[in-house]
Amino acid sequence: MQIWIDNMTVINAMRFSKDSGGMVADSQGSTETRKYDIFDKASLLGDNILIGGTGSSSVLGDSGNKLRWIYQKDKTVYQNAVELSKILTDVYRSFIDQEMRTRFSFGVNEFIAGKLADGTPIGPHIIPSAGELYEGRDRAAAQTRQNAFIVIGKDAEDCFIYQVPMGGQPYLWPAPFASVGSGQDESDNVLHDFLKSVPRAGRQEINFVDGMAALIRATNRSSDINKGVGGVPTIAYFTKEASTVLPEEDSLLATEIVKVADKELVDRHRAMNSLEGLLLRTKSPEDIELELFENTPGIMKFLRGYRS
Repeated sequence: MQIWIDNMTVINAMRFSKDSGGMVADSQGSTETRKYDIFDKASLLGDNILIGGTGSSSVLGDSGNKLRWIYQKDKTVYQNAVELSKILTDVYRSFIDQEMRTRFSFGVNEFIAGKLADGTPIGPHIIPSAGELYEGRDRAAAQTRQNAFIVIGKDAEDCFIYQVPMGGQPYLWPAPFASVGSGQDESDNVLHDFLKSVPRAGRQEINFVDGMAALIRATNRSSDINKGVGGVPTIAYFTKEASTVLPEEDSLLATEIVKVADKELVDRHRAMNSLEGLLLRTKSPEDIELELFENTPGIMKFLRGYRS
């Protein structure tokens, strides 16, 4: 039996304005022996909320699906974050109960009562171990609580980012960007540097293309150096006019555009124009490849992994 341990990931999100935001997530998941670059860790909820999670793929997928089943468009971003938090709490409580039954042959209710269903007292030698699990200090419980979501969305008031931890309450994120997962360290550096380059007065209206490029760059960098982060990322956004999750091939092209622009293999202005056309679907991927990559020395060797 393969046990999923894929809490190694990165989810990056950014608020651009009161009407727009974006999210980029890697696609790698793993077991104890294998890795799979097939996961969609960021998705749209309705047309104005993005959710992305780090942790167990089974837990995240199940929780995200349950939220979609009960999603109501008239609820605020915070209300949807609260609903997701309730789902995660139920999943966590169910895990603790099942884990307790597997190890000790009794569940949470019996533990709280101090006796089995037939009235037999629980042995005092078992209580410390069961208590450690119940209180979340046990290793398995602590690992399960590493599941978490970022929720970013717009409602009538503004665009908000919430962190939704497993077994805890959702909380409003104070910065214009958020990152979770094992790739958070490098992504934080990249996104912080980007925000520092934006004048304080401009951080309420971040340029959409520059912001999306920063999210892609952060994910690229985390993929380069962080264990368990990789694959073709999922790229998604919402604006006042539209919302979308890019197809896989477009996401790959977007990462390549940002990579060659950062390496200064193409003119940055041309690259950002191409990225904008790709994101907003005003240019075809074929036209972008022709205008940006064709007849440009070194690009294809660089993208294929050659060092010079």
